[in-house]
Amino acid sequence: MERARSEPEAAATERVAPLSAASAHPLLQLQRTAGNRAVARLVAERAVARDGRAPTDTAPVDDVDRAAGGRARTNRLYGRQCEPYASRTGAQLVQIETLLRVQTAVGLALATEPAVGDVLAEWRKYLNGTGGMSTHDLTTNPGDLIAQAFQRDNRHEPAEDAIFRHAWSRRADWLPRLAGPGVLTLSFDDLAVPQSLRRPVPDYDNNAFTVAANLAGGVGDGVTPDSDFGPDYRDLGGTITVTNSPDRDNRMWSRIFMSGDFVWTIHDSIDFCPGNAGNTLQESLTIPMSRLEASGLAKDVGLLVKFPRHRADTPQVHPNPAIQP
Repeated sequence: MERARSEPEAAATERVAPLSAASAHPLLQLQRTAGNRAVARLVAERAVARDGRAPTDTAPVDDVDRAAGGRARTNRLYGRQCEPYASRTGAQLVQIETLLRVQTAVGLALATEPAVGDVLAEWRKYLNGTGGMSTHDLTTNPGDLIAQAFQRDNRHEPAEDAIFRHAWSRRADWLPRLAGPGVLTLSFDDLAVPQSLRRPVPDYDNNAFTVAANLAGGVGDGVTPDSDFGPDYRDLGGTITVTNSPDRDNRMWSRIFMSGDFVWTIHDSIDFCPGNAGNTLQESLTIPMSRLEASGLAKDVGLLVKFPRHRADTPQVHPNPAIQP
């Protein structure tokens, strides 16, 4: 007859990836075949979309499915997404192991990034169960390394360029006003910037070796809460300044200069329940993390990042607004 197992023994059986079998972990296999950067790229990709239910999916939805935000993913090795672990000891062992793996992956992805320590601190808050809201505001704290990293990220340029294009399309409204002062500063409301341009979604996931990719992915529908801190979103505000520079040789014409003082607000979270488990290899981390959340050991970390960016657009030639036709 099989003897009864102690709680530590039962816990070891339930662990997602036992330390004694770490050499067989898919992330280590990937490291051996493709190198450290491949591991870092894979793990740094944020999984933000949730698994929905197919029209033909008529199976009952239970509390675990609801916690996952749709249909909970099941993995033979790592269990069911957002399902609590059966024993606290087993969950604690997974917590320690997952923390080590995430620290390794993020450390590799951001090895040359000054903010790597601050990014790791946010992940530790999540995996240690501290949780809470973290604010990184470059206007109030110019030395904030995470906000500085977001500010340097050129993946914000497409959204800013869209504002420039919209501002030029409204030139019939503001060109005549340049006749007097020669310089105008226009708000987004002055330019009637539509909401779609004020809520852009930079493609942070296209380069895993950045702070933004490690802390912020895509966004949901902007209504459904993506974490304990509500929906994820991106907000773009600021002002556009236009300047009239008449041609010295022919004052009938002017070069019109345009610059933007943009203000970005990024609201996101480190949260995997609800969430998408990602691809098969990502499940080795995302499913354990979602189960740690469900077990009460990991806790959502909200992220609010604010930073300004200054850009200058290419000047255009127009009739001098200071000369009446």
